[in-house]
Amino acid sequence: MAIKMFFGRKLYNIISAYVPQIGRSEEEKDIFWDSLLGVTSKLANEERIILAGYLNGHVGASSEGYERVHGGFSYGMRNLEGERILDFSDATDMIICNTMFKKESEKLMNYKSGSTKSAVDYLLLRRCDRCIVKNVKVIPGEECINQHRLVVGDLTLKGARVTKRKFVPRLKVWKLKEENARRQFNMTLAIREEAMSMAKRNAKKLIAMAQEEKRHEFAKEMECADGIRNMVRTDVKKEAGCDGC
Repeated sequence: MAIKMFFGRKLYNIISAYVPQIGRSEEEKDIFWDSLLGVTSKLANEERIILAGYLNGHVGASSEGYERVHGGFSYGMRNLEGERILDFSDATDMIICNTMFKKESEKLMNYKSGSTKSAVDYLLLRRCDRCIVKNVKVIPGEECINQHRLVVGDLTLKGARVTKRKFVPRLKVWKLKEENARRQFNMTLAIREEAMSMAKRNAKKLIAMAQEEKRHEFAKEMECADGIRNMVRTDVKKEAGCDGC
């Protein structure tokens, strides 16, 4: 089973594998490893691979011959199935993360059935991604399935970096302590005050001109006879209204 997921700007391929058990034909096992090799080889180099599962082999405590992919810390003796795992890891340039951390023997074995103890469940990553794995451990008291102990890998996956906008106050009053900044501030303030004064003077002139224009219009109306009659009618109406109060 394989799942693709984006985390931040990286594409992760999470692959769960289950290798045919002991007793199955060598041909069936070869087909499985060839298929798994075909899946991983199609993935781009910039994509990350997290391969985990029951690989049904003992890679052993020794890293002899496979120092690039085996960290030197595991449990038991290497067998033929374990060599298949190491050959696959070497061919795909993937490390066996279980072997990278020194642990007590109880925290290295992840399979126990009666007196049989071994390590058959593994976590693999590309060797270039070694920096993201911080720890791989076995939880002795937890069984994920019968006879298999829970294997936990601690990985550091970085998401997209969010850049916080730095707060810059609009009023930088502390800069007024500098002579050049204070002089520039005073000049700007004087220019703005002059502009405000000029705007007020212009507004007063416009108001005065509008009032003068209205007075001229009123005077012209009063000069004609119709204007006088209208004025008289207005006064009469005002007087009549006052009488009725």
